[in-house]
Amino acid sequence: MPEISVIVPVYNVDKYLKECLNSLLNQTFNDIEIICVNDGSTDNSLSILEEYEQKDSRVRIITQKNSGAAAARNTGIKAANGKYITFVDADDYIEKETYETARKYIENSDLVAWGINVFGEHSLKQRKSDNKYYQIKYKGQVSLSDNVILETDCSVCNKLFKNEILKKNKIVFPEGLHYEDALFWWKYAINSDTAYFIDSYFYNYRRRDNSIMTNTFISCDYAIEHLYIVDEFYKYLNEHNVFNKEIYLFVSVFKSGFYFAYSFSPDDKLSGVLEKATEYAARYFGDIKVKNRFVSALLKRNYDRLFEPELSLLEMLFCIKNLPVKDSEYKYKLISVLGLRFKVRVRK
Repeated sequence: MPEISVIVPVYNVDKYLKECLNSLLNQTFNDIEIICVNDGSTDNSLSILEEYEQKDSRVRIITQKNSGAAAARNTGIKAANGKYITFVDADDYIEKETYETARKYIENSDLVAWGINVFGEHSLKQRKSDNKYYQIKYKGQVSLSDNVILETDCSVCNKLFKNEILKKNKIVFPEGLHYEDALFWWKYAINSDTAYFIDSYFYNYRRRDNSIMTNTFISCDYAIEHLYIVDEFYKYLNEHNVFNKEIYLFVSVFKSGFYFAYSFSPDDKLSGVLEKATEYAARYFGDIKVKNRFVSALLKRNYDRLFEPELSLLEMLFCIKNLPVKDSEYKYKLISVLGLRFKVRVRK
């Protein structure tokens, strides 16, 4: 039985696939299996996989009809024999010492995480935000408190997981939805106690044309699926009778999912995002008293409050902040003077 199972969903990536596979086969840690799930590719990807399977017995191919990355990863999880599991997207690649380094720390932690280097010529305006999001914010072994969970990126490709935790807690990806990494991460994190953070950027993440996140950043109809992912997390917490225990984490997850959905949805979909978030808030918190401005604003349909920043005492004396309100003609600012707030509209 191999120590590590590497699951690689493959769909029409023949341009990048060899670089990905070479980075896996050239790892300084050799006790791995590479499960390549061919998700109905119509280009030359399958031929490349077959070539590598013949060259190295560690490469395994599973072919299925096109069902999406989440389904492909779930197929890989079912087939995995490794004590530990990790994921790599077929258009990315990793540094050669990745798994040898991670293997040193996984036995005494529930997971190991490392940094992501974003590269490529697409979404360059987003690169500063990318680098901040994927920055390693902790070093060494830490307890997985709510704050650590929330401040850690949701990618599954820069983490080494324990297979026994996945099986025990029935952790899989939600099929048929985008942004599936987030749900997987939240499920795994609440069932874990510790994580080890390696301050090295071993994973190379290619931003390319027409990828899910590239399309999200230029506004897309499926940005609202961030809310659907939150709802799946709510269902998971209730099924395992831990919603009340994890309510602080959940409120933060809900808030983050809403703002992401709202920020990256086209203008004609914004009312739908607000209505869906309000519907969910009523279901989640209608019978529970939660002292949270975001939740309260949704329940009361006081939507203006959703876009007012929470101010510190010093900021209440005097500050000017931009408001994230979508408008094609105007931008909005919040001015606070001695605790009084004024919203100002300025033509762009």
